[in-house]
Amino acid sequence: MDAFMDEVSKDRFAHHVQRALSALYDPVVLSSSVLVRLFALESQRDTAVALRHVLTDSIEGLKPAELTPPGARGWRVYQVLRRRYIEQLTQHEVAQNLSLSIRQLQRQEKIARELLAERLWLERDVEPRVHLLTPILQGDAFDTESSVADELGPSSALQELESLSSTTALQVVALDDVIQDVLATLRPLIANSHVTVEYEPDLQAPPVSVKLTMLRQALLNVASVAVRQALHRRLTIQTRHRDGRAHITMMTARAATDSQSGDSRPSGDEETLQMARRLLVYSQGTLDNATAPTATWGIHISLQAARVYRVLVVDDNADTRLLLERYLQGTRYQFLGVDGAQAALTLLDLAVLAAGLPAAIILDVMMPQMDGWTLLERIREHPRLHAIPVIVSTILPQRELALTFGAADFIHKPIRRDELLAILDRHLAQATESAT
Repeated sequence: MDAFMDEVSKDRFAHHVQRALSALYDPVVLSSSVLVRLFALESQRDTAVALRHVLTDSIEGLKPAELTPPGARGWRVYQVLRRRYIEQLTQHEVAQNLSLSIRQLQRQEKIARELLAERLWLERDVEPRVHLLTPILQGDAFDTESSVADELGPSSALQELESLSSTTALQVVALDDVIQDVLATLRPLIANSHVTVEYEPDLQAPPVSVKLTMLRQALLNVASVAVRQALHRRLTIQTRHRDGRAHITMMTARAATDSQSGDSRPSGDEETLQMARRLLVYSQGTLDNATAPTATWGIHISLQAARVYRVLVVDDNADTRLLLERYLQGTRYQFLGVDGAQAALTLLDLAVLAAGLPAAIILDVMMPQMDGWTLLERIREHPRLHAIPVIVSTILPQRELALTFGAADFIHKPIRRDELLAILDRHLAQATESAT
């Protein structure tokens, strides 16, 4: 490799290593990192976990031999990397622990990251795949001095959250599964912090309706702060449900020095919790301080219990019905499918009697015997059915005709999952607003 290109490539590689270290417990960032491909981890079941193991193992590989003098450079490199990234301590905390100024620590961090990147470059044999770096960084001004948080200002972060939310559908999930997954992800941090976690789940709690990726990251943020607060102590996590909502509480006893000075939360932790609060908003969740004046530190999270909405799919094509059933699995929408207009009318008549109308109808128009246009007209004329949003779906370019006939929306075949869920979410939100 040309010497200049070799230097540029290594700088870019070091930049990606820093990004991954700064998001070591963020599965979204890790799974999308170019390091997954550079380290040939694509075949791993969970690429985020695999990449985290590569990074933490490489840091542990820098640990000096036991007989190395305590003041040796190797110990400083290892301690900086371990405390900043594996243990997730703030710069202020690490600087105090190592008796350094913040500026001195920043210089030490830069040196340590460069040594780690060099080690990874060699031990993972990156050079044959270095061409993968080029398209990733086109137009990207990278700066290995700054952290990910420094690179993204508040407005950029909010824009990124809005973009993520717009492409993420609400899902119905068991809260216990999410919490167990988060605790498994944070296991190294919990062990390194010598924290005993007591998890008390409410096994009778209903599922919650959330944007799973955003909820998981919010819980990772909150739990990582809780673990740091519980250093060398016990952390209790409880889930309960009441008033149609699921509640999570994380509590730990204060250290003796903390109880004398009020809330000891470092500013970095406050930013982490603020981001968690923003993430929870997208799942109709809240985050509140549950800290007692002297005895305990705590956080309380509240989430909306899931409500399932039935969606009637009327399509004579069995493959289309099967596809839409798969699209709705794991969401707050329950699939209900029939193969023709007459079957749909029969089912809707029964639903009227049982007061169990579907929240929406997805309607094909080209069907034998009675076509979709006729069924749409019947629905619009029915005093109990006319308010149900009907979404016409066909391969024909007939949006205007569908809207003229009284359809609430139109979706062109072949149907994409993200488009379908976005349309359903929009009409459900409109129906909810009208009801209130």
